[in-house]
Amino acid sequence: MKIFRKVALKYLKKNKVRTLATIMGILISTAMICAVTTFISSMDQYVIDNAIHNTGDWQIGANQVDWETCESIMQKENVYDVVYNRRLGYGKIYELDKEYKSYYYLLGIDKEFMDTMRSSITSGRFPREELEILLPESLYETGGVYFEIGDQIILETGNRIYKSEILWQEDPYVFGDDGDYEQFSREKARIYTVVGFYDDINYRVESASAPGYTVFTYRTDELIGKDTYFYDIYFKIKDWENIKQFSAGDDVRFVYNVEVLGVTGILGEGSFSINLILLIGFIITLIFVGAISLIYNMFSISVSERTKQFGLLSSIGATQKQIKEIVLYESFIVSSVGIPLGILAGIGGIWIALQFVGDKFQALGYSIPMTVHVSWVAIVISVILSIITVLVSSWIPSKRAMKMTIIETIRQSKDIYQSEKKTKNYDSVHKVFGLSGLLASQYCNRSRKKYKATLLSLCISSVMFVLVSFFMDYALQMVEHNFDKNSYDLAFYYNEEELEGYSKDEFMELLETEEHITDAVYTSSTKSYRVEMEKTYLSSWALENIGTMTSPYRFKPDIVATTINITFVQDADFKELLQKYDLNENDFLSVENPKAIVVDGFVNTNSNTTVNLLAGDECSVSFTRSIQGDRGQGWGSEDGVVEKLYFELEGGKTIYERPYYLEENDGLLFIYPDSVRQYYADNNETLFPKREGDGEWVYVWNEDHTELEDIVYQYAEKTNDYSRLVEDGVCNCKLQSKDYDASYEALKNIVADNNLNENNFMNNAERVEKENNLVLIIRVLSVGFLVLMALVSAINVFNTISTNISLRRREFAVLKSIGMTEKGLNRMMLVECLLLSGKAMLYGIPISIVGTLLLYMVMSSGNEMVYYFPWIPIVVAVVGIFVILVVTMWYIMRTRKKENVIETLKNENV
Repeated sequence: MKIFRKVALKYLKKNKVRTLATIMGILISTAMICAVTTFISSMDQYVIDNAIHNTGDWQIGANQVDWETCESIMQKENVYDVVYNRRLGYGKIYELDKEYKSYYYLLGIDKEFMDTMRSSITSGRFPREELEILLPESLYETGGVYFEIGDQIILETGNRIYKSEILWQEDPYVFGDDGDYEQFSREKARIYTVVGFYDDINYRVESASAPGYTVFTYRTDELIGKDTYFYDIYFKIKDWENIKQFSAGDDVRFVYNVEVLGVTGILGEGSFSINLILLIGFIITLIFVGAISLIYNMFSISVSERTKQFGLLSSIGATQKQIKEIVLYESFIVSSVGIPLGILAGIGGIWIALQFVGDKFQALGYSIPMTVHVSWVAIVISVILSIITVLVSSWIPSKRAMKMTIIETIRQSKDIYQSEKKTKNYDSVHKVFGLSGLLASQYCNRSRKKYKATLLSLCISSVMFVLVSFFMDYALQMVEHNFDKNSYDLAFYYNEEELEGYSKDEFMELLETEEHITDAVYTSSTKSYRVEMEKTYLSSWALENIGTMTSPYRFKPDIVATTINITFVQDADFKELLQKYDLNENDFLSVENPKAIVVDGFVNTNSNTTVNLLAGDECSVSFTRSIQGDRGQGWGSEDGVVEKLYFELEGGKTIYERPYYLEENDGLLFIYPDSVRQYYADNNETLFPKREGDGEWVYVWNEDHTELEDIVYQYAEKTNDYSRLVEDGVCNCKLQSKDYDASYEALKNIVADNNLNENNFMNNAERVEKENNLVLIIRVLSVGFLVLMALVSAINVFNTISTNISLRRREFAVLKSIGMTEKGLNRMMLVECLLLSGKAMLYGIPISIVGTLLLYMVMSSGNEMVYYFPWIPIVVAVVGIFVILVVTMWYIMRTRKKENVIETLKNENV
């Protein structure tokens, strides 16, 4: 067997270019597979690390248990990583007047407890004695109680009691009936020294409704077993599959770290959804197909050209098994070099990518940056998939060669085959391209195996490129589809009744005093309204699509029903709009009969484009009410309907650029100044009187409710819905800033100082930045993956064509010997490029289109996605394939240009 291995090694050494190309193909294929599996492994670990960061590194906990229970849990064989705290009671915070959170909650812990529960010291150090304490940063941030390191605190520790029952952190502050509040029972007072501050309290230790600020002190174990304190214990178990069966007594109720257990798959379905798994499977399948195509074509052409060599080996006694082992041994040699390098390249590529975008994953709502997690499982999977790729790629052509007889392999009669069906096309090719074209077409017909291998390579390369481009574009579209389209930086809303000592305009001026604010405006929005409009105001698109976006009024064919929104804007900013569009203030600021500035724009989901609903600058809508007249006529006839017109709104100018302070919505948006809103509010009863005549059908049954005796239409008076043109005083402030983070913090303080709810302050720019970070992640990963796939396709084509041409050296020498010039050879190869690329696209384009449709069906499930024809990726694929073919053939032909014809004809070694 050693002699056959020497033959294989000698062949690899003599064909260095082909060997190197094969190794490069395996390297890139393995790198992509490893990059995907490493990214999946890193993402999976990232989700777990984030859950641990937020909730702690524990699985099971038991709260408010005695020491005997803690000891019994710790003594179990399958329990490890145990931490616990001692509940030392509460202390009253006299500086606070908030009854619902006015306690210190004192816990005795060790350093491991803080590490496990993911609390971090922000300044100072951990307590070393039981009279030293760590205070939470929230004591100052939300409570306003300030201490410094070294300060001393007198804590009168004791218990919270309500109706003789001791309350703990799990119990919110009790506001009893008739002023019967919880009571604080003092037991002892001790002086504690502040040695540091910490942040990130675990919600299991202190929930949002907890009445005490948790302070940590050093837990001495001197009294363990003798004291009467309660404990909280947190731990992990080795046989986590049976976590629900873990027991420590009937009286012990366990809590579970559902966030960590959920993403690890112990509880729930793990960190990956079915759709994500399908998409990952799709990516790996693409890589797998591309890798097999790349390596298969290399071995296929190689085995095809070596059939004579295999025949000679068989003639001297080599068995089929031994010849097959030659091919497999060659596969082993190139794999032993390509796969390890590919593993390193894949891991290195993901590491480099995450160096740039690792912190951007916080846009997904995570708290920590993402780092590379190298998993042995991921590496093993990559190695196995790569080995399978190489074995499949080499086994198929070797098996085909083994089916040939010794005479057939020596004569190579199977490799050269003339199809009579194709000869009818030669005349047309000859007329267009001359003799060179005829020879090119005959080669494609004669060397069927090489031609099919090359054609398959080109076809798969084009399909892969189109599918990957389509997939990446749609992944980005799916993400951006759910993004907030609002363009303001900061937003705050409040009720006018909450303002003390300020008008709305004065409060906006106060907000604008922040140094980084560049623009500010307040608006008041209303709900959507169903109105009637004449068809003459509508655009041609709206009229053509009237069945989908509007509905015709029942008894008037020239009227349609549509939806509008109304927004009132601060007068000063409304006047800026009037100046921008050169509009007359008298027409738009009249409170009795104002015209509106109408923002037009409707997203057509069929084409994912914005279309206009109005035909021109002006429009008019009417608010009417249709009521039942005579019951005998019914709703089905015009005589049975009574209409009442309440009021009309007139649009004096249509604009298509939405100001930054307006919320994104589809349809027509009527903008009025805030003074008009105030006029409506002051004259509500006059402008919008109660409507009459509206009512409902009432069914009259007999006493037994078995027979219907009558149907009566009862009329009623109801408050007109349109009075809600003026909402309940909600004012929305929208602001732009040069430094939105600084403005956000400064304005929150202003809001809090004016006794307004600072939780109503929103940092929209931060959210937009996170969304942009997510787009950046997708773009970086998409471009990287697309470049790798394009590189695989290019290497695939280059490898196949260069090997093919290299194996045709004797053929070119023969043609040169009978008088063909270099120009003629180049023309022949150019025709081959056209035939190959044309035939490849003939198969590749339909397959790509079908593939994109299937991909769209999977990705659009549950999402409002619009299919678009992938003409740009197809054009790029067509041009790219042809260019790669021409460049490859030109390069290879140029390297063969100076070869000696006689020496080449003598040399049968390929």
